[in-house]
Amino acid sequence: MARLKHPNVVRILAECSEDHGFHYFVMEYVDGGDLRRAVLARMYPRYLLLPLLKTIAEVLCQAHRQNVIHRDVKPANILLRSDGTPLLTDFDIALVGDSTGGTRTGALGTFLYAAPEVLEDARKADVRTDVFSLGMTALFAFQGEEISLATFRNPVAAVQKLTCANTVKDAILKAIEQEPNRRFSDIAAFLQKLSCEEAEAARLLGEAEIFLTYGLKAKASAHLAKASELEPDSIDLHARIRNLYLSMGDQGGVARECVVLAI
Repeated sequence: MARLKHPNVVRILAECSEDHGFHYFVMEYVDGGDLRRAVLARMYPRYLLLPLLKTIAEVLCQAHRQNVIHRDVKPANILLRSDGTPLLTDFDIALVGDSTGGTRTGALGTFLYAAPEVLEDARKADVRTDVFSLGMTALFAFQGEEISLATFRNPVAAVQKLTCANTVKDAILKAIEQEPNRRFSDIAAFLQKLSCEEAEAARLLGEAEIFLTYGLKAKASAHLAKASELEPDSIDLHARIRNLYLSMGDQGGVARECVVLAI
């Protein structure tokens, strides 16, 4: 963990030391709890979930570039600063280079978030293991409740019920495929899929703003409706949608976006 230098990884302040036969290391204190508790307590805003997942994906991308596989990505291992900034922690069973990540060769990680292949044999872990765990973390976060054993065994129905954009649902379903070869090949591909909807919504909003500037209200309204239907999870995009509805005097649209911004 100490080898990873990233603003969203919990810092190691003192590496492994010993005191009267006890081995320990010192980590920075993070004062906002963890994602699991925040989601279950309804204390983490829904519109921040996708940015949080993208941030953790970026951390994992860097870890994988350094040949480090986390192997225990889960909501409880995503700590939060008091301002909501997420930090990934608990690399204690990480696979580094050609190491075994410890002496265990059986199942590892937390059962409901662990990829099926590592439940059988820890040595089968690769970058797709972290893809699966991040996908299950996303399912938990958008679902807003603990993942049941039934959901773990057959997650498709649960994902389809999520209140998020269809592109995000598709990304989660691909990430949590039981067979590693059917998942995203790496975290970067997962991250790209998660970002598609936001990019398209931003493009539509930009064009809507241009149309409105030139008095083309009908075209602006059509693009705005399409952007709204994409259900972007960015607070900035929702604020822009609301402001455009205000500019056009569409009180219904304003009311819908105000509800989203209040969640």
